[in-house]
Amino acid sequence: NKEEQRKIGEHFDNLDHFITLHQHKYDEMKQLKKFMIQKMFPKSGEQVPEIRFAGFTGDWEQRKLGEITNILSASRVHKEEWKTEIQKIFSAAKSVHTDTPISASVTKALYGTVLENSVTRLEQFASCAFAHFLSYGLSLRERAESGFYAVDFGNIFHEVLEKFAEGVQQKKYDWFSITEEESEALLKESMELALDKNHNLALYENARSVYAKERIFRILKRTISALLYQVRQGRFVPDSFELSFSYAKDLKAVNFNLSDEEKMRLRGRIDRIDTLREQDKLYVKVIDYKSGNTSFQFLNVYHGLQLQLVVYMNAALELMEKRYPDCETVPAGIFYYHVNDPVIETDEELLEDELKEKIFRELKLNGIVNREKEVIESLDVSLKEGKSKSSGVIPAGINKDGSLSKTSKAMETKEFRALSSYVNDTILHLGQRMMQGEIAAAPYALLGRTGCDYCDFRSVCHFDSRVNGYKFRTLEELSDEEILGKICRAKEQEE
Repeated sequence: NKEEQRKIGEHFDNLDHFITLHQHKYDEMKQLKKFMIQKMFPKSGEQVPEIRFAGFTGDWEQRKLGEITNILSASRVHKEEWKTEIQKIFSAAKSVHTDTPISASVTKALYGTVLENSVTRLEQFASCAFAHFLSYGLSLRERAESGFYAVDFGNIFHEVLEKFAEGVQQKKYDWFSITEEESEALLKESMELALDKNHNLALYENARSVYAKERIFRILKRTISALLYQVRQGRFVPDSFELSFSYAKDLKAVNFNLSDEEKMRLRGRIDRIDTLREQDKLYVKVIDYKSGNTSFQFLNVYHGLQLQLVVYMNAALELMEKRYPDCETVPAGIFYYHVNDPVIETDEELLEDELKEKIFRELKLNGIVNREKEVIESLDVSLKEGKSKSSGVIPAGINKDGSLSKTSKAMETKEFRALSSYVNDTILHLGQRMMQGEIAAAPYALLGRTGCDYCDFRSVCHFDSRVNGYKFRTLEELSDEEILGKICRAKEQEE
């Protein structure tokens, strides 16, 4: 019964909303816990915590276990069942963790002499070398269970958007003029093709699966609407979709010589490339679709934790240079697009156009734009109007005098080139460290986040910062300006 299915769908929709609200509360409490742990224990070299319960004023003292207990060895314990447990305690108290690299022969047996890497693999190595070893060296995987998970949503989203783009070309539609009815019909067709290609049977098992498909369609309908709006707000034209560089052996951007014998080749597909030709210049814009709320952060790029967008831009510039040999390729921007159907909170009733504008603003691209005035105005033509305005399409805004607002995320072309060079150097060093057998269980720590936060291997590595020899790699915290300054100075010294 369709009515029953609709009610079931609404029920799960309400549950999802309820879960989201509680997830926000959970995240806030988790942050509070981290804050209190930092404040309620003395910092290194200090004797008093910043926050204490009322009535406690004395200095903290560091003591050894032997100073506060009369049990000096397990042999003093007479009950056998206690003796075993005490032996474990003493063994743990005395244990010291050490990391030993794997040998060159083992490294070669595991990885060969040519590393076939995705950018995600490099980022995982930068996060924790031991997690990388378990995943890519030993090929450990969690047991697969039947179900439809977040990663499955992401795969469906990418597949449908690819089919939609192919349909636009095959039906000879135009991104600037395709009607709402045509785009919705094409979306339905694209989704049917993508679901037929998907072999996850969990998507067809029950009423929740029916709801999942309806939710996918609703999110993608909003996505297509937002993407069309973003294209029409600018002068850039979608050029390529799901462009693979996995087998491009002649691309410098994805091929690295790690040593005389060892090489590394990056694999991947660029979700979308838009271009704008102006005389002898070809401006290139790269977009990566994300089902999660990923934001571009210079600090993560600097420490090798977020390399994907820069690698994609490097590859896109080289690929477009080969396709348009008479043009100089120039980076226009690198962006994430969050595939989502956001909920807008408001205290007043909004007209349909006002609501749509707020939704599109929530879905605007996240990343870095080229700060050239012509580029910014070509990415969002509304910024030509000569008044103070924040773009609803790109992470940029203009002041009354025509200058960029302080909140704009922008770089000069030479800074893009310097960032590109820095990321290439980072990739080279990460690859060399892989081939040198590095497998240290030393996850990063940065701004309250660590490499252990979402790790699948915590039960395998037993990392515990309270055990001697285990410690986080605390990464340096720098501002965007400091990072760009260091990267540009390094580039100037090379030249």
